[in-house]
Amino acid sequence: MNTQGMPILPMEYTDVTIDKAGYTVFKTVDTKKYGMMNNVGSTIVAANYDYVSPTTANRFYVIQNGKYTVGDVNNNIFIQPDSANGVILGKKRIVYHYTNKVKIFDLNGNPQKTFTGLNLKALATA
Repeated sequence: MNTQGMPILPMEYTDVTIDKAGYTVFKTVDTKKYGMMNNVGSTIVAANYDYVSPTTANRFYVIQNGKYTVGDVNNNIFIQPDSANGVILGKKRIVYHYTNKVKIFDLNGNPQKTFTGLNLKALATA
């Protein structure tokens, strides 16, 4: 509901999460795809993705066909689709992790450092 008591989210949305910045990540009931809305109910990411993360520093990632893409709430793409094992969004850095390496980017998607020859194991799942 908005401040006037009107519903913002259509009933066909499920798995709704509101992040600290007020953006709403949702999943559709019919297609099981994720999207995102701003705090006034306007769609900023169409519900076409396998997953959309909550925002951190106005950045988020989407997963589509096993590939991660990092963008922002203004529809800018900072890191093109990549088949990493996962992404970590921080307030100052973005980390893509793989089985044998880690890539670190700044918030604008510029590569900062790559660590290779690693044998990383997942300690937790999302």
